[in-house]
Amino acid sequence: MYKIDIDLKKVIETISFRYSSDGDTQPIKFSDMAIDSSGKYFYAMLLKEENGSLVNDKFVKIDKDSGLINVIGDNYTAISYIGLIYIDNNDQIILAPDDGELFHLDLNTTRAYIIRQDFKAINRVNDGTNCPDANFTMPPHIPVLSIKNLTQQAEGDEGETLFEFELSLDENLPTETSASFYYKVIDGDGNLVTPPHEIATSADNDFKSRK
Repeated sequence: MYKIDIDLKKVIETISFRYSSDGDTQPIKFSDMAIDSSGKYFYAMLLKEENGSLVNDKFVKIDKDSGLINVIGDNYTAISYIGLIYIDNNDQIILAPDDGELFHLDLNTTRAYIIRQDFKAINRVNDGTNCPDANFTMPPHIPVLSIKNLTQQAEGDEGETLFEFELSLDENLPTETSASFYYKVIDGDGNLVTPPHEIATSADNDFKSRK
């Protein structure tokens, strides 16, 4: 990363990225950054290539002077590739994927909560980093669905294969509700069979619950 003197119109310092002060320089890739209220750090969603496409890797906080990388979280592959990051004067962070959704990334829990699904027309219009006086008002968070204890096995070319796993919510719901989750199907060569982010829903009977 280069520090540029605007008046002199030239590079005055080259900053290398690394995960520890005595670690090796690391090449990283990201589409956008958002500078925090102190002006000393910036946040970014690191990207990686997977099956020929860019996907989210780690969300990080980087010291702009030293290039030291602090990993905030690393479980964002279910969200489409992050094109823009917005931040307000309270360091509240909004992620704007390329599919038009908006997510609030909570720095305390490191979870990304979906807040809007219809921003495709404007998600590339402005950069929140240029709005230091902004103050976001976040809607209530939608409960987060987690999956664990999934048994990995070959699905086969015909018939049905039973996959068992546990679902849990990060908060209690007052009534019974339907559920949905993203899934991928990968063949024996590691190629993606279904398009990314296919959705399975209980309402469509894509899966059956067992009490």
